[in-house]
Amino acid sequence: MTYLQSETILLSVSGDLRLDVGGPADAWTILTHLRRTQEEVARRAGPELRARGLSTTTLFVLATAERVAFPTDIARELRLPPPSVSRFLKSLEAEGYLRRETVAEDLRRYRFRLTDRGEVALAAARAATQASLEARLQRLTQPERAALARLLEIMAEDEKGNDAHGHRA
Repeated sequence: MTYLQSETILLSVSGDLRLDVGGPADAWTILTHLRRTQEEVARRAGPELRARGLSTTTLFVLATAERVAFPTDIARELRLPPPSVSRFLKSLEAEGYLRRETVAEDLRRYRFRLTDRGEVALAAARAATQASLEARLQRLTQPERAALARLLEIMAEDEKGNDAHGHRA
């Protein structure tokens, strides 16, 4: 539940949380803050990703391939065009991070699995990215972090109210 009182927003997150807005909250300003945060997280994690031959996008493709094996499902979950995901998967396969397996029930279909090298690279890149974001999250209290997580979850839902996995949120 959100209440507006001049320039203060109260969010109910296991008790009331008072956040001083202190500036405009229009869509462009919010988008700018999200982009700056993403860029800063990527910049700080960049050396580890580059050392592994990964970009931010290929990191997310690899992380998704850890849970979702089929290219079309990976594209759907990441909300990327299938041809782009196909190129990323081929590149990650060529680098030895993924291996392609034919589906026994349908030899026309294939899935991807992380190789040992892929698992090591994903763990290191994920740790570097999480550490980079954690450094920024340390500026927030636990209730603020919980509120931020919930607000981002709501914003990440599609126009039908489905989460990133296509499930009703």
